[in-house]
Amino acid sequence: GTAFEYFRNNDLDANSWFADSTGQRKPPERQNDFGGVLGGPVYVPHVYNGRNRTFFFFSYEGLRLRLPQYAQTNVPTLAFRQQAPSFMQPYLNAFPLPNGRDLGNGLAELNSTYSDPSAINATSIRIDHTVNNRLTLFGRFNDAPSVSYQKRPDETLSIDQYRRFNMRTATIGATASITPRLINEARFNYSYNGSFFDSPLDTFGGAAPQTTATLLPSAYDNVTNQLSFKLNFTGLTQPAAPYLFISGHQISDQHQINAVEHLSYVTGAHQLKVGFDYRRLTPIDNTNPPYQLIATFSTEQQVIAGVAPSGTVTAYVPQYPVFLNFSAFADDTWKVSRNLT
Repeated sequence: GTAFEYFRNNDLDANSWFADSTGQRKPPERQNDFGGVLGGPVYVPHVYNGRNRTFFFFSYEGLRLRLPQYAQTNVPTLAFRQQAPSFMQPYLNAFPLPNGRDLGNGLAELNSTYSDPSAINATSIRIDHTVNNRLTLFGRFNDAPSVSYQKRPDETLSIDQYRRFNMRTATIGATASITPRLINEARFNYSYNGSFFDSPLDTFGGAAPQTTATLLPSAYDNVTNQLSFKLNFTGLTQPAAPYLFISGHQISDQHQINAVEHLSYVTGAHQLKVGFDYRRLTPIDNTNPPYQLIATFSTEQQVIAGVAPSGTVTAYVPQYPVFLNFSAFADDTWKVSRNLT
């Protein structure tokens, strides 16, 4: 067996130049990558007369990460927020408060540091067993969930995007020497990949979180739908315009069943092999919201008037496709002579 640990933190690393230049504190930094492996025989002497026929192998890796970031973005000024009509103010207040220079177009700079946390836990185990000199079996299982939180400077720092991924696989297999010339290999696998995505608003930098409830039609809930406001003004410090993205959660799942069969036969100068591969995939795509509203404002006056010159309203439906894949093969390795195969 082995064990390992890799370690970093903000006591060992300097602040970024950009954060220092604007007087921002050093954000927390953590990196712990740790784990190990353990393998060996499962010894049962009274059953196998002292022979090791079963072996195991176990591995684990964990990652805990807080990645320091610095960002300069543009947000609505305090005066702009106060001038806006009452039904627009909640959405302007969902942006963080400015702490930098006024750009003169209703927007000001926001300089800030923060950390994006994430975590991974990857565990796997494998068992190999020799039944007799003609049959061997194995089984393995892997589970590797991960989570991450990420802020988006290209939108607004008050959006805290949350992602969760789950990956699980289980495989069993057998190799049988039916005769000295005939060998059969069979495997069966089940795999699952699931993702969950959410992007709630938080109170970062003095922001006041909002929901989509006030602008959603009554037929839609506040859980899976999206509302976006984009302030595409001229004179921005950053290439990306301030973008308020209020979204519910999104789900995407993938299930796969896989069966593989190989039969090998040796006769004379020929090595014959035939087999098939069958896969059944049933993904669930619910990553697009049932209802999505995007409004884009190009001037401060348009926001004060409460009228967006452009926008889109889109409706999506979940997708539940089924994919069936079947492959078969046959080949012959023919050793014609000592020098030609």
